[in-house]
Amino acid sequence: MAITVNPQQYYQQEISLLTTRLSNLQKRKQLLGWVRFLVLIAAAVLCWLLWSTGVLFAVIAFITGLVAFLYIVKKDIANNEAIQHLQRLNRINEEELLYLQHRYTHQKDGAEFYYDEHVYAGDLDIFGRASLYQYINRTKSQQGNQLMSKWLLSPAAADTINARQKAVHELAEKTNWCRELQAHGLSSTITVATEKKLEDWLTEENQFAQKPIWHIIR
Repeated sequence: MAITVNPQQYYQQEISLLTTRLSNLQKRKQLLGWVRFLVLIAAAVLCWLLWSTGVLFAVIAFITGLVAFLYIVKKDIANNEAIQHLQRLNRINEEELLYLQHRYTHQKDGAEFYYDEHVYAGDLDIFGRASLYQYINRTKSQQGNQLMSKWLLSPAAADTINARQKAVHELAEKTNWCRELQAHGLSSTITVATEKKLEDWLTEENQFAQKPIWHIIR
């Protein structure tokens, strides 16, 4: 027997869990800041105390302190990235709550894809304010926006519809995976121009592989 989940309760629960995790990461951020500061102070004091003993000992203390400091910085950067990722996840959940309240007219409306000559786009409110596109679109890339508009403007064959429905059914059971994908999409939007630059770069001839100097450096 399938278990019915209340969408509003689900997203509110997710927001509560993420908020708790965010609070813990914020506390960790403060702790790492103090540890980083104390490492600097300890390294400076050790260098000063060991200078009279010998320059070598002072240098060793400095290098040790520097390594410890960079390690803490690395941990702090990873912690900050985790904080930003959880904030994006929370933003997605909050947006879904707004959708449930029919408050979604601030989203992209796909008006750039509309044209008057289309046989049904205008009659069915496919694009524009409070449109179907605005309500169902969850894409985070320029290519995704274009593909969504193409699907809405072009009737699909029966086998294509069945394949899409099967994909939707599969993804419906992977809500966490879908939100993670959306969160990564929010972190850095992929555009058609970016895709083109990558394709051009991949087709460029390797100008370094045949040069002896790069073999020596490697």
